[in-house]
Amino acid sequence: MSTAESPRLAPRRTLGPAACMGLLVTSIAISAIGLGRFVVLPMMVRAHALVDANLARSLAQPIHFRLAEITLAATLVAFVVLPRWTRSRIAGGLSVSLVLGAAAWRAAMLPALYAAWSKVDLVAGRPVDRMQAATALDGYEQAVSLALMFGLLATAWVALRTGEPVVRGLPVVPTPQRASAAGTIHVDSTESVAT
Repeated sequence: MSTAESPRLAPRRTLGPAACMGLLVTSIAISAIGLGRFVVLPMMVRAHALVDANLARSLAQPIHFRLAEITLAATLVAFVVLPRWTRSRIAGGLSVSLVLGAAAWRAAMLPALYAAWSKVDLVAGRPVDRMQAATALDGYEQAVSLALMFGLLATAWVALRTGEPVVRGLPVVPTPQRASAAGTIHVDSTESVAT
């Protein structure tokens, strides 16, 4: 295939430093929520043979708090980096809601959750009403964790879709024109055809 017949090359979209930093902190936040909340913490709580269930829940508390703090810090960095990455108002609104959601998750929901679990004997399952309240609060906290994960994914997706492309000096080759038969005119051709 010769250079005259090569297809037209479109501008390539590359990621700048702000976009790379935004994707890095977004992936850190998603990993902190996903691995922590849905892998490490359930494994600690289910370690019945090694530790008491009440002790396992107490040991999980500082890990959960640190992971929430990592998530909050990552959402703050993403909020600061986002205006340099994209000018999308949707991504900006999502990042503000993520910062507020991560702050509320760490400052209000997690302390309330572990305060509720501390009033329950997990081995005996008593008192029943407090056990049900703590279980319900645990379900709400899990829903907030999932909402934060999907919010981070949505923000990154919108920012990537609406980010400004960086053109790296790629040549744009014009579309080759076919030779026309006598008496026919191609609309896309700029040459005049003699009949």
